[in-house]
Amino acid sequence: MHMWGPKAGWAKYKLRLRRRRLLLRAFRKKHEIKSVVSRIKQIRNEDVLAFVTLRNEIDRLPEFLDHHRKLGIAHFLIVDNASTDGSVAYLRDQSDVSLWQTDHSYRLSRFGLDWLTWLMIRHGHGHWCLTLDADEIFIYPNWKTRSLAALTDWLDRSGNRSFGALMLDLYPKGPLNDTDQRHLTSAFEHLCWYDCGNYTIEKKPAQNNLWIQGGGSGKRIFFTRSAQGTHFKQNTTRKMGPPLCIFELHPCDFAAHAEPHLWRKR
Repeated sequence: MHMWGPKAGWAKYKLRLRRRRLLLRAFRKKHEIKSVVSRIKQIRNEDVLAFVTLRNEIDRLPEFLDHHRKLGIAHFLIVDNASTDGSVAYLRDQSDVSLWQTDHSYRLSRFGLDWLTWLMIRHGHGHWCLTLDADEIFIYPNWKTRSLAALTDWLDRSGNRSFGALMLDLYPKGPLNDTDQRHLTSAFEHLCWYDCGNYTIEKKPAQNNLWIQGGGSGKRIFFTRSAQGTHFKQNTTRKMGPPLCIFELHPCDFAAHAEPHLWRKR
């Protein structure tokens, strides 16, 4: 359902104000991140970039980087939030990684999005930019045989400026505490279970996206003490927004709203 008339104009105005506020937040937070190693000069005009915030993810990093390299990510711009497990040393040695570090609050930076918004403003303009956490794996239809470049080319030809996706929790078979993730060789091999039903979907007209909540296993495992638990825990609340979006910098307001998205700038 699309809004028309005065309501639509008011909604667009509020979104523009929100974009400007988020840009200002990112500008204020830019001094919180310090460059560790920069390989920005390696980035080519046609490269697809990944923007990542992480802390103590050394066990996940090899698979995370390998998976997204195979999809077609050419360069990773990563902010490390005071890791103590060797993540910084590992990332410093990766030839396709530019690395920043901070010990400031992850929560007070909009869970890292302020830092990544600033990096996208500085280095993402003109690129498709994928924003992820290190415990997330990005997939899409035919991802095993079609690269990100093929996907973004199709979106351009179709005139689509966004590509919706759902964040889905994966579980191992059996009790969660029986699985030591430090010894998992592949998330796809060991985390093969997910909630296939009991989801509720609500359309959000203001932003033209979907709000998805539910997942029976999540409710049973994590929220046995609260009937309203899914409203408070990220484990079973899923926002279906445009993870694949065109990112443009406008002289008037620098439309730099950053979510876990893939963006492109013209």
